[in-house]
Amino acid sequence: MVLINDSTYMNCSTSLEATDVQWFHGKNYVYAGRAILEPYDERFSVEINASSGACNLIIRSVQPSDAGLYECADDEGSGDRRSIQLIVLGIFRYCNFPISKVNVK
Repeated sequence: MVLINDSTYMNCSTSLEATDVQWFHGKNYVYAGRAILEPYDERFSVEINASSGACNLIIRSVQPSDAGLYECADDEGSGDRRSIQLIVLGIFRYCNFPISKVNVK
């Protein structure tokens, strides 16, 4: 769990090269082994530690839209997979739903 506007990271370790790791948010690619893809490239980054095999996904200024299932996969996406559910907590500043009128007599 993380609060809105805080930062967080997710760990993924492999015995393969970090460039062989891919990160997904749901079915969307976030990191494809060499670069963060749009629209994630503004607040997301990857921290690679070749000696430990870590390929950590870092999210700055977490937003409600960042919530969901994240998955890392090694061997260019066809190897072992691990997943984590990101839950974002905080106060939403507005609601975007219709409010019906009530007649008071």
